[in-house]
Amino acid sequence: MTAYAKVGGIWKPSVAKPWVRVGGVWKQPNKGYVKVAGVWQKFLGGAVVTYIGRLTSVTSASSHTFNGAAIGPAAADRLVVMVVTARSGSSGRLINGATMNATAAVAVCKTNVSPAISIAAGIFSLPITTGTTANLVTNYNGNMSNVAVDVYNINEMSSSTATAAPTAISSASVSSLTVNPDIPSDGVIIGGSISGSGGASAYTWTGANEDADSLVDSAERSVASQSALAAQSGRPITAAQAAASAQVLVAAVWQ
Repeated sequence: MTAYAKVGGIWKPSVAKPWVRVGGVWKQPNKGYVKVAGVWQKFLGGAVVTYIGRLTSVTSASSHTFNGAAIGPAAADRLVVMVVTARSGSSGRLINGATMNATAAVAVCKTNVSPAISIAAGIFSLPITTGTTANLVTNYNGNMSNVAVDVYNINEMSSSTATAAPTAISSASVSSLTVNPDIPSDGVIIGGSISGSGGASAYTWTGANEDADSLVDSAERSVASQSALAAQSGRPITAAQAAASAQVLVAAVWQ
């Protein structure tokens, strides 16, 4: 069933929360229902994830700043999510954290691997209800030679805290990685991966829909997401890049 919102006097299909009358009071529920032929039916599918875009830098530095970065439409229920993927020619490099408008973002999950170089990935989130841009900063324990920041919005979630245990995995010797997060009813998932070699060889995802895939300087990275998932225990999420010899994968779920 399609939800509608009135825009400029015209009713248009919309994923925004329409109003529903509950006990004589009009409310905007997180998960709405509508009465059709005497039967209450769900018309909203819980949390909704939207891919906003990718930011990149190929300047070697211990932090990267992206001022005025697009973060999507303002909304009272907006959670901004950063998927950070970084590479260094030196071993032992980590993503320490990220900030949005000078406020520390929640480190949902992060990992790295250092076969000889360092590749690292992390997911960071923060509720930002106003504005369509923000100053985004990533920080490391040493210089990273390139970084990509993929920005997402999550709306209509019941909590800004990721459900269960977010997952992160890394390997210095594989071209495919799989995580198995538990998915709640109407859940959304966001995942990100970076490879340490393999050049501009495209990724293949299963269990989520790819949103971006490109070579940034010397490392291929890809992100994927999906909304309106059915409840599932241990959903396999796989990111594969055939030419890679080292890879990291991070994924998190919200409801």
